[in-house]
Amino acid sequence: MREIFFELASLEDFLRRLNPLWINNEFSPQILGDNELAREISRVATQNNIALHSDDLLVASGKTPLIILTEENGAALHLELMSYLSISDVVIVAPVTDWHFSKRPLFLLSIPKSGTHLLYELAGALGFNPGVDLPEFPQGKTWYCVEYENSHTEASDFFIDTVRRSPFGNRHHSFMRSPAIFIYRHPLDILVSEAHYYHLDGKTAFAGWFDGLDFSSRVDRLLNDGRILLPFRDRIRKFLPWLEFPNVINLSFEELVGAAGGGSDTEQRDLIWSLLLKLQVPGNPDDVCAKLFNCNAATFRAGQIGSYRKELSSENIESFARQNHDILVELGFNVNGEAMLPSHRQRHRAQRLSYSNHDYHDNPIKLESGFLGCNLVRYAGRIYALPINAGALHMAQLSPEFLAALPSAATLCELKTLLLIGLEGLDQRLNALHKLGDALSGREALEGFIPFWNHANAPCLVEEYKGNNIVFFNNRFYGIRQSLGEVDLTKNLDTTLSSYSMDDVMVGYHILEIRDQIDRISSHSRLKQWILRTNGQKDVKYCQDKDSSAQALQWLSFQNSRAVEQLGALESELREARTAFENRSVAVDIKVVDIDRQLLEKISLTDDTLIQLRVESERNFLRLSHIVDDSVVSNSARLEEVLADQANRQECFMVELRKSIDSAHEEMQITLLSVLAQQQSELDRQAKLIAAMKNTWLLRLVHHVRHFMERKR
Repeated sequence: MREIFFELASLEDFLRRLNPLWINNEFSPQILGDNELAREISRVATQNNIALHSDDLLVASGKTPLIILTEENGAALHLELMSYLSISDVVIVAPVTDWHFSKRPLFLLSIPKSGTHLLYELAGALGFNPGVDLPEFPQGKTWYCVEYENSHTEASDFFIDTVRRSPFGNRHHSFMRSPAIFIYRHPLDILVSEAHYYHLDGKTAFAGWFDGLDFSSRVDRLLNDGRILLPFRDRIRKFLPWLEFPNVINLSFEELVGAAGGGSDTEQRDLIWSLLLKLQVPGNPDDVCAKLFNCNAATFRAGQIGSYRKELSSENIESFARQNHDILVELGFNVNGEAMLPSHRQRHRAQRLSYSNHDYHDNPIKLESGFLGCNLVRYAGRIYALPINAGALHMAQLSPEFLAALPSAATLCELKTLLLIGLEGLDQRLNALHKLGDALSGREALEGFIPFWNHANAPCLVEEYKGNNIVFFNNRFYGIRQSLGEVDLTKNLDTTLSSYSMDDVMVGYHILEIRDQIDRISSHSRLKQWILRTNGQKDVKYCQDKDSSAQALQWLSFQNSRAVEQLGALESELREARTAFENRSVAVDIKVVDIDRQLLEKISLTDDTLIQLRVESERNFLRLSHIVDDSVVSNSARLEEVLADQANRQECFMVELRKSIDSAHEEMQITLLSVLAQQQSELDRQAKLIAAMKNTWLLRLVHHVRHFMERKR
């Protein structure tokens, strides 16, 4: 029996594991370590009359040793665990350290046709999740290839070619600080497997190169013809340097395949036990072995060792042995002997692992430059966008406030997406993709799914909210009053919006904008209904103190005057902006009429820009959405209409309030004053929104003017 457990380095977690083992009379416990955890466990054992044995007593007891290790340093624990490599009957309980398999990724390396899929099965049986393509920050308990999605990476490709392509000389790559497993196989079995596979249509891109050749001719071409593939000897040699790296665990197909593939179950279990100890993975060899040897793998053919002796002629075997004696010796194989297992296997199993101590976690490393005027930099577990115009920056000296202000993400792709569409857009798309994934896997229905990436999609009902349908279409959200019935959103957007009241059809780029507009319309409607109900009451007791009503009316008139003044100021600034735009046009000798036409045709004040203006204006109390029309030249006339309409609506509202105030009885006086106070707060908020909208509109106008002038040059 051989089994190993890993627990968090606390007395509570260790006792949870040890208590059921202590009461089992089959085990003889021994604790190792001189630290607080060891002393606490020993104290509890003494209190419970559990005898802890020495090494001599363990042998004499005849029971399965229960070894309790308390070393919390990963490298030191590794050395202790390796001392139990050759013991065939032992149970080990050890703490989780920084070398535990959940803390570090695992890299897989293989020679083609040497048991690659068996290696994948091994990683899964050990508990590693398939990550395959390496991210910038790999996760523990996950296996990856050292580059791309290819485990067949030759050593020179990774240490020379990849270094040339990668920033910082690829020194920040996780391979040097993580374990790796390299699987190899008898070269002649690899050759036979290639000859049976590489010519099959669809299996390789170069299958046609072997078209019409029999097995013997394919073997000869694989061995000697280097016009496409390197000669067989050279291809094998390019993988052999992996055998000499201190963080690489070397194992052969012949050891791993077990009796099912013509090998030995004992060798297989011994190999698995060494992996559990080295990688600090919990489990026992029998459970892991039961999950191996997947005959359904896409490239599985026979999975047997030594098949070359039946498939190749004796002349081919002898010739290969003479020409490749050095390769066979380095791998530990012989050709003519009976032993099919590599002679180096015991040495490889006993080899201790060693990792680089430099992780470059706090070294800023530039991954890409010039993206939206930023350098994309890897630093402290994140990727940051640094504006180039900030000049040289020392990230370690930046304050937490500046670091938090910088755009950052966990991956390069996520950061680029964040810069392009913003956090809300990124969240929307991530949530939509997550919902789509759940639907594809059958975990959830597809109801409410919004395909943000498909602008031509049909209108999609997202939700019903306070008597309105919120619909997503053409990358925008619409709020449509349900009483309108069916509204055709496929028409021109301005035509659609001009056909309905701004209270009936709303538009925005985020669902929260639509909800906010509906909430404000609903609040205004409730206030109006309350006023009408108050005016309609009979037997109203008139307020005796007219001063309070008059004061409230005076205050409301003042606030209304402020709102009108703000509208006037905005109109004036919009006209000034138009004048500045016309003056700029004179500098390039283009007539004003031509500028308007070019603005519409060349710089294309697009629907997106028009709708953004409408959305921003609708979000404020003054409801300036009708400012935007088919082109910039119509803004002034349209603004005057909006101002007149707004003044009329304000006057009607004032009349209603005056009537309500005059007719209000004492019991309603407090309520009315509360409403007026809320109105003051709302007007103050709208003033801020007006200023923000004004600045946004002017900035957008300047941007389009500059863009137009640059294109004209």
